[in-house]
Amino acid sequence: MAKKLAIWGGTFLFAVLCSLEPVEAQGAEVEAAIWEASAVWGVPQARLRCLYRKESGFRPWADENPPYMGMAQFDASTWNYARAVLRNPADPRYPLLPPDASPWRARDAALASAGLIARGEGSRWPPLWGCP
Repeated sequence: MAKKLAIWGGTFLFAVLCSLEPVEAQGAEVEAAIWEASAVWGVPQARLRCLYRKESGFRPWADENPPYMGMAQFDASTWNYARAVLRNPADPRYPLLPPDASPWRARDAALASAGLIARGEGSRWPPLWGCP
């Protein structure tokens, strides 16, 4: 019994350690983007980190899976939709997504993806379903 408990404890510890997402691996630009997007749109940081880890490994330049682009792996239609709906002048957050926003910039991708998630459109990212 003690041996099984030790193995279970080791497995549990291993699972916990593997589920942690090191902030330093994300880089300062990505970390700042996550903090800002979370504060602006009210989407939990853990949810955004989970999504970006699954989609791109926190890499704003990710492009291995065409036609998807950037940290949040936007396709062109979702990116264009986000830019259109999140640039509503009636919304006080309007200036945060600049006219030249790009899915390749961590800040722009985080603000756009968090904005869509906050609008109830998280289903655009199936990997988000398993995120807290």
